[in-house]
Amino acid sequence: MHRFNDKNLAAGLLYLAVGLAFALGARSYKLGSASNMGPGYLPFWIGVILACLGAAIAVAALWRRRPADPVERWDLRRLVLIVGSAALFGLLLRPLGLLVSTAVLVFMASFAGEDFHTRTTIASVILFPPFIAIFFVVILGMSFPIWPSFLD
Repeated sequence: MHRFNDKNLAAGLLYLAVGLAFALGARSYKLGSASNMGPGYLPFWIGVILACLGAAIAVAALWRRRPADPVERWDLRRLVLIVGSAALFGLLLRPLGLLVSTAVLVFMASFAGEDFHTRTTIASVILFPPFIAIFFVVILGMSFPIWPSFLD
């Protein structure tokens, strides 16, 4: 029996919802124009593009009849590890600095993988934070605290 492609339909609707939420949320900031961008310009247009992409995916899933591809159950453990590591990064950034916060993020998120390897995780925790600090602070010139605040 052929029916809708459930996985693509669910992904399209999710993209549509997230895109609309970002576009509507960004409207509370000054948008500006392409030549003079305000703080809401990029989130607004990324949200619009994501919503359009989601609508196209959802319509294509409804349009093309294919063998059923059911939506799998979410792995809540992995979801909590990924979202939690990003949230913890945001909470730790100001008091512990970019290096420590990135190390915590990489370490915590590494447990979400299917095959956890201690050596790979340790190497990532050691090598990734300095790369991030160099890229964002030195190359892009963003002002993030690099070291924990108690060391200043």
